[in-house]
Amino acid sequence: MPKDKVDQDELTSFFEAVKDVKRLSHNKVTPARPTIDKSKKVSVNTVRKARFYFEESSSVVSVTQEDYLSFKRPEIANKILRKLQKGQYNIGAVLDLHGLTSREAEIELSHFFTECAVQKITAVILIHGKGKDPVAPILKNKLNQWLRHYKNVLAFCTSLPKHGGKGALYVLLRNC
Repeated sequence: MPKDKVDQDELTSFFEAVKDVKRLSHNKVTPARPTIDKSKKVSVNTVRKARFYFEESSSVVSVTQEDYLSFKRPEIANKILRKLQKGQYNIGAVLDLHGLTSREAEIELSHFFTECAVQKITAVILIHGKGKDPVAPILKNKLNQWLRHYKNVLAFCTSLPKHGGKGALYVLLRNC
């Protein structure tokens, strides 16, 4: 039946049926809707630049798609690395890099790590994918180099299959 043509008998029956209904009370807070400040509109053409650049070293051995990665700083206990390898840290954020060029990945990683520091996130997953070249996947090798030289990375290792397996990394960050 259309809304503009309500039968008076049905309306009376409805109000009779719900006359003893009481509103439920609750102690939940209703969040306010966020307001968007139109004056701070971000241009789509804004070019993102890396906030810092990752160091590369030729001393790091190249890895293949199937290689397991594992690294920890000397001051970090082996127990912490084992816990990371078992996926026992609460993951605070995930960054999906696969499909990006190494330069794009560097910029995204720079912004991601900055945001993690601001939000005090210490355990993250970086998804790099397996790459097209089974012998030398570019992003996996770049991350292996970058993360070893970035001072705020305490440890990293290949993730469990449920989080991406050999196409992703668990990363433990310094609590800044």
